[in-house]
Amino acid sequence: MTIDRVREIIRDSGYGDLATSVDGQPRVRPMSFVVMEGLRLWSSTYRQSGKVKELKKNNRVEVCFVDNRKVQVRIEGV
Repeated sequence: MTIDRVREIIRDSGYGDLATSVDGQPRVRPMSFVVMEGLRLWSSTYRQSGKVKELKKNNRVEVCFVDNRKVQVRIEGV
């Protein structure tokens, strides 16, 4: 899949599902993202958010985007 196709799926999905892990238990929540150069994803939250605490303990994440044709892209990273 090309980077342009990945960007198209992300744009068409409207939001992505961010998955973090707490003590081996996955936590998933929908979030809006901005795609930067090199498919770097940016989002905002507040400092006291549970996900911020989770990311301080384990910064590995996965984000899943599904467009209106049910095509999905999963991106993992830190």
